[in-house]
Amino acid sequence: MAQKNKNKNIYLGLLICLLPVQLWAEENDITPSSSIYFSAGLDTLENTNLQVQINIELSGFQQISAGYAQTTSTNEQSNSSQRFIGLATNPYESFSMGTEFSIWGKEQVLETRSLRSDIFINLDSWSFSASPELNVVTIFYGTNNSKNRDIYAKGLSLSANYYGVENYFVGFNVYQNKFADYPFLDNEKIRDAVFSRISTGTQLLMSGLEENHSRFSIGRFFNWGSLEFNWMKSTTSFIASNTYIKSLLMDIQINKTVSLSIISSQQTSSDDNDAIYSIDIGSSIYW
Repeated sequence: MAQKNKNKNIYLGLLICLLPVQLWAEENDITPSSSIYFSAGLDTLENTNLQVQINIELSGFQQISAGYAQTTSTNEQSNSSQRFIGLATNPYESFSMGTEFSIWGKEQVLETRSLRSDIFINLDSWSFSASPELNVVTIFYGTNNSKNRDIYAKGLSLSANYYGVENYFVGFNVYQNKFADYPFLDNEKIRDAVFSRISTGTQLLMSGLEENHSRFSIGRFFNWGSLEFNWMKSTTSFIASNTYIKSLLMDIQINKTVSLSIISSQQTSSDDNDAIYSIDIGSSIYW
């Protein structure tokens, strides 16, 4: 499938993971706060995305989050949206946990429902997390998309972050997704008919069809915010393709209640020589 119809959904996932937080403060100085986050992005294929996320502090130990993201592609069939809601305990405690339910996709083309749990352990210089998840991917095919099939998968994400060097931090993340049998997709004609009508690699990554990925990040904290570099390699099931993403995130703390984030990214694919460049600009407001 032609990779030129790739859109920006993978960057939405990165945005969610990279929402600015003040990790450089001491744990005792940090108290949970409510916030709202907006972002907008554009890539070199003229695909655009919008995202909004709100986090509400229920108490000093619990927060609820909800969000919506929308991608508009130059290929109308590649348009998609995502909705999610989650509940978590204070992320700055020594032990915290949370859960999130999300719905992603394009109606009557490819729809995904995912349920993820998160477990976090925060030590003096390290933080660790484990995130098991369940995915149900519904794909539509046939005349007027009158037929559909479900694909079930179980995933696990493991992360480790180190903050032991003053002002610097590094992070590692690996992810593995195991699918149940899907013999109907062994038929090449059915598989091509299903996936040729939606955007290729990047949409499938966010849809729960990502088979595995590995990510490395390194960054530095400054008195005005932080600067972070990320590198990720991802493999998608059903399509023999690897996706490589390099991104640079700048978080600027304007004052105690407002921050600005800028993400510049480059995406390449093993079956496409043309790189896709993008920029996303977002802002968080705290209270």
